[in-house]
Amino acid sequence: MELPLSLMQQFLTLHLWAQLLIVACPLIAVSVYLTYRTVKKPVKRRNDEGTATVVVRFVGAAMVFLGGFAVVTAWQAAAAGIEDVQREFSSLTAIAQDTRTVTTEESVGLRDKLLAYAREAITVELADAPTLAESPRATELVFEISQATLRLAEAGDLSPVFVDSLVSNFDDFKNARNARLGHTGELLPDSLMWGLLLIGLIMVVASSTYPSGPSRRYKWVQSMSVLVVVITILGVVFSIESGDLSHEKFLLPVRNFLDSNPAG
Repeated sequence: MELPLSLMQQFLTLHLWAQLLIVACPLIAVSVYLTYRTVKKPVKRRNDEGTATVVVRFVGAAMVFLGGFAVVTAWQAAAAGIEDVQREFSSLTAIAQDTRTVTTEESVGLRDKLLAYAREAITVELADAPTLAESPRATELVFEISQATLRLAEAGDLSPVFVDSLVSNFDDFKNARNARLGHTGELLPDSLMWGLLLIGLIMVVASSTYPSGPSRRYKWVQSMSVLVVVITILGVVFSIESGDLSHEKFLLPVRNFLDSNPAG
């Protein structure tokens, strides 16, 4: 039974440009409105500048720290998942190569199961990469591949060297798949994503309401610069989390395997 997607998970399924519009439009509106009100205030009294400076510095440091942490964590999680997929299908390719040394019912059946597994992986388990899933059918196919590998190894049609290679490659495939399944789920927890959005909003509000000096132009430059930085940090996190930067890298090993092992 699949669990319903949370609000943040539903948001991350949208296209990157839609995510940016949903987040950027309210931030732009808040920044423009508050900056406009701030520059209209008289500049003779700026008694609150010291307090405002502490707020901006503190929130800015929190934004940089949390944003940097989110980017690094999401990127490392995606990279680890890609590496697992590469090892998984590299081992699967080696198994397919071992089975080509003979043309028997066992070897043909094993190759058919390898192709079925690859198709299940690319259409179900990796369809939303870097968010990974587990398919019951793929898990069942792993067991069937195991049984087919054992039958081929015991059939006596392969030399001892190829039997050892076949068994070793299957173990590597199984271990790589188990490692990949350990990375299933979102790259970042929803709480971190919501926290990043909240701090971004506070940063925009704090910079926009910061007391203005005699030059209204510099006030607008300050507010818009902070706004651009906040949206950029959020955009980078969204692009990694939603897979716009890494989706094809997850699928490439599977496609290479399917291309090099056509059906029939």
